[in-house]
Amino acid sequence: EKLNGLAASAAVVVPEAAGIDIYLKGARAELPAAWELVVSVLRGRVRSVLAGHGPAELPKPPAPTPPVVNTQPAMLAIFVTKPVKWRAQDGSIATWPAWYDCQLLPEPLARRALDLNAAVPFDHPTAKEQRNAKRSFIHPDPARCIALDDTCEPAPGLDGTAPQEDAQFTPLDRGAPYLVSAGGPAR
Repeated sequence: EKLNGLAASAAVVVPEAAGIDIYLKGARAELPAAWELVVSVLRGRVRSVLAGHGPAELPKPPAPTPPVVNTQPAMLAIFVTKPVKWRAQDGSIATWPAWYDCQLLPEPLARRALDLNAAVPFDHPTAKEQRNAKRSFIHPDPARCIALDDTCEPAPGLDGTAPQEDAQFTPLDRGAPYLVSAGGPAR
């Protein structure tokens, strides 16, 4: 009641105190009925225990759940200078085009990209110079990317083998080249 009176007096000067006053009036009206219900339920439980119908122990609150530990690996921001690929956490092969910032890579993969000269540090002069260039962001073909982990196959041409033909294009045989001489007709 004393707190309710103080809140009512303060509401004249501080408008926010009116909300506290309303809340306290409601609590003052509702608390006696709520306590009466709690006491009656507890008395009923005591009667059932004494009659042998209920357990003598009070139920225990559920054990607190352990805190969730973030298992995400540390990420390292780099600027990719050659197209790269790696195995994502969901098992798919992720790719990233050249000449773009990449903040998706776990630190070990980013360090490997730096070691393979497929990327430069985020604050490198090349990154600063190329970062503002207007380019279309298109994910590269995984067959033409540098693999950053052991679960991806190496890119063709980087391991000494000949690059495979691109599946998007069909080679055409247009025959032998035409020869033109300066003084006569073409053969």
